[in-house]
Amino acid sequence: MRRLATVLLLATLVHGQDAAPAGPRQLIERFLATAEKGDPASMIKAGALFDLSDVAPPDRDTIGSRAATDLFNYFNHEPPGISTIPYEADGPTYAVRPGVVLTRLEEGSWRFSKETRKSAADLYDSVRQVKGHRSDVSTADTWLRDHMPEWLRGKAFLLAYWQWLGLLVLILVGLIASAVGSFLFFKIGHRMARLRGVELKRGHKVGRPFGLVAMAGFWSFGLGFLLLPEKAHSIFLLAARFLLMAGVVLSVNRVVDWVMEVFAGLAEKTESKFDDLLVPMVRRAMKVFVVALGIVWIADNLHLEIGALLAGLGIGGVALALAAKDTIANFFGALTVLTDRPFEVGDWIIMGDIEGTVTEVRFRSSRVRTFYDSVITFPNAMLLTKHVDNLGRRQYRRFKTTLGVTYDTPPDKLESFIEGIRELLRTHPYTRRDYYHVYFHGYGASSLDILIYCFFTAPNWATELRERQRLLMDILRLARKLKVEFAFPTRTLHMISGEPPAHDDAVDLRQAWKRGQAAAGEIVEEFTGTGVPPSVQIGQRPDEALGMGD
Repeated sequence: MRRLATVLLLATLVHGQDAAPAGPRQLIERFLATAEKGDPASMIKAGALFDLSDVAPPDRDTIGSRAATDLFNYFNHEPPGISTIPYEADGPTYAVRPGVVLTRLEEGSWRFSKETRKSAADLYDSVRQVKGHRSDVSTADTWLRDHMPEWLRGKAFLLAYWQWLGLLVLILVGLIASAVGSFLFFKIGHRMARLRGVELKRGHKVGRPFGLVAMAGFWSFGLGFLLLPEKAHSIFLLAARFLLMAGVVLSVNRVVDWVMEVFAGLAEKTESKFDDLLVPMVRRAMKVFVVALGIVWIADNLHLEIGALLAGLGIGGVALALAAKDTIANFFGALTVLTDRPFEVGDWIIMGDIEGTVTEVRFRSSRVRTFYDSVITFPNAMLLTKHVDNLGRRQYRRFKTTLGVTYDTPPDKLESFIEGIRELLRTHPYTRRDYYHVYFHGYGASSLDILIYCFFTAPNWATELRERQRLLMDILRLARKLKVEFAFPTRTLHMISGEPPAHDDAVDLRQAWKRGQAAAGEIVEEFTGTGVPPSVQIGQRPDEALGMGD
């Protein structure tokens, strides 16, 4: 047989190794000369001499080399009788023998027919059972079948016993590989995060994509050894490849989650809030990029026609841009948050009718938790048109109120009370000492009104409320100590009995004016002074403004 193969090889070289077989005899000679080498590359070349037009491109090498191995072993036991095969045939097909049919393609070259390819395993099995010895050529795919005992070669429900057993083992080992891969990859990620001082908050379920990769990878590798029928092999292999590629995309997404979770943990240890805002946005951008790239990669490997879709997107680019104008506006709104930084996560903001604490910033929208614990989601495009009042960046928190005391409070006691309030503002730990105002402000309907205007240096609202209470409680204690009474709205009704007293209608206006002017002059001279005091400067204390400083 080797001597025959050598002759056939020389004949093939004469006719041209690279030229497509132009006739039945040339096809048989080319096939025998190529398959005689027995290595995987030669078997793939021999498999290309079959009609593979109905086979998916990813599976052509596998199915072609498998058919070439079986047909070559069949020819080893049943020589094809090359001398009787013509160089040219009149019809589109030529039957070498029953079950081995050659066909001429439209371009004129010859190939083994689809039926011959599908029946190659049965042809070899028929002569193997008669001759009773093993194949002359064995590849990695056919090695398992060739070493199976005879009692496992029987068929049931279209498959041999050993194939059913192999499917069961393949499924079980794949599930075990999934569990092991999920556990190992989670431990690796957990350990790497700990080395950077961050504890991953996610459970063991996050390792499932890695387990899916391990399971689908094992299935894709093992299916080739089961020698399933072509259609079943194509379906199972396509499903395994899809799971494998989907698992890879999900695993990369999970790696992005882990890396961003490590950065988020590191960001929590810094004082700046900018990185707390940046990490979630980068995470979402990376995940969208990975998914988009993964879809294109999967479609390309499954040989799906995505060129027409991409071309359509290019033609309809203008319409797509118009339809996506809101998305683009939201994207630039997110860039505004990153560049101008009008707020950060944790800031208390007021924007139109929205008021609350910023909890999350995304590329399309942001979320604010209101003070009644609801969540408002608004598009980032609003940041381009609305003003943002960021109360979270206040250095000082203003406090303004008016105290009303009774009208029977003597002036000296009122002065003592006002100065006592100023002293409270100067001594309280959270009050701004360089800018405050406490003055007798006006005559109310039922009280003498005292204006209190000051600022707290509290870092948050809760501290402000606490310090406001402490200040108001101290003012109340001061009033009790100085025996100053707070006024409340009252009305006094005077009842006059009998005839009203008679008054002298003749009034000397000049004398009345003189008495008033004299009294006012004495008060000014005693309390206010005749000089013109300078204007109050920012940061000047009230006692200094009144000329009572040290």
